[in-house]
Amino acid sequence: GPTPVIVFSLPCSKKAVGSETILHVTSSREHNDPTVTDKDEVILAALLFVDTAMRARLDVALERGKSLVDALVAALPNDPASRRDWRVWRVFTDAASRSELLMSHYRAANTAWLNTATDVLTDQLGPRLDERDAQLVVAVVDAIGDMASADPTSWPLDRQRQLIHRCVERLKVVDDSVPGPSSERQP
Repeated sequence: GPTPVIVFSLPCSKKAVGSETILHVTSSREHNDPTVTDKDEVILAALLFVDTAMRARLDVALERGKSLVDALVAALPNDPASRRDWRVWRVFTDAASRSELLMSHYRAANTAWLNTATDVLTDQLGPRLDERDAQLVVAVVDAIGDMASADPTSWPLDRQRQLIHRCVERLKVVDDSVPGPSSERQP
């Protein structure tokens, strides 16, 4: 059978899965659990569960007055629960490439994450930043999250924090007042 990628408990409203069933989300298209009738629905339920947890970590960091860097780092995989959440996200993104249902939720989740990043950046760094800046931050956070969830030994918290800090510092020196590549960064 398929090798389980993630094992976790998930309250799920689907009667076919059960209320507190251990779910095995696999990277293959096959699923040998006869109680699971629709693998996409299981993956979607898992996504909604971890998306809530990931957003909550970011929100808590912002509510506690943490710096922008600390808030973004709070969204990254830096403990067992957050690494699990990122692994679920990675399974979801892979499955979304093969499912219209999951792709629509993938796009909605990415739009929501981009909107959150835009709001946070504007609040923290000022209104001169735009959606492209948020796209950059989202791309950096997503890339670090993917790498750190797959290889936490090579991507410890300090390394994650350093790269997020560097990204945020680069945004602080952006000057879009003059068009062209030479205006993107001022010394």
